[in-house]
Amino acid sequence: MMRMAQASPYGPAFWPTLWLHRWWLLGLIFLCFSAPSLAQSPSDDLNAPSISIYRLQPIIEQDTLYLNAQTRFKLPNRVKQAVLHEIPLNFVIQLEVRSRKSLLGLDFSDTLYQLQFQTTLSYYNFNQKFILLNQRNKKVKLFDSLQQALETLGTFEHFAVMPVDQFTTTQPTEVRLRIYLDRWQLPAPLTLEALYLSDWSLDSGWVSRSIDLPLKGL
Repeated sequence: MMRMAQASPYGPAFWPTLWLHRWWLLGLIFLCFSAPSLAQSPSDDLNAPSISIYRLQPIIEQDTLYLNAQTRFKLPNRVKQAVLHEIPLNFVIQLEVRSRKSLLGLDFSDTLYQLQFQTTLSYYNFNQKFILLNQRNKKVKLFDSLQQALETLGTFEHFAVMPVDQFTTTQPTEVRLRIYLDRWQLPAPLTLEALYLSDWSLDSGWVSRSIDLPLKGL
């Protein structure tokens, strides 16, 4: 006697569901091994890679606006090793002076001054020196340590910005500064890595300070 063929327990809707669960499981495993822990201690945040502008001081002397600034760099080990392997890093410095205005209840700003330039940090194993090259004025400085080079990179002392007579003194005015690592100028393999690793996302963001302008006629 012929046996009746039993119906398969795996219907047409089973296989798409199986593949869906498999991809979901693989995605969960990937996140567990690649994403940073969500439960980080406060000390982890303090030690996180960053660029922090902790001093920004506009000064007016002899009818000229000058700027003093200091920056703290916390480079992750991956970035430090890249420097020691003679891979140059290009940092972008952006400086702006803006006047804030209001018209019909709407706030907007007018850019009075704008400057952007790059400084390249590199290392030569031959003489074991760290080098800063200012791409704006082509000045070169040599340092014995990475820390010294970074401190100089983020320091502005009596930096001449613009004459005071170019200001509109009736409006509030501010100076803004930003420093960040240009990931797109890294060598091709590192550029791909920098797109998904936060170690390479080094950006101070904009930091601003108000400028106390002298009143006209005084």
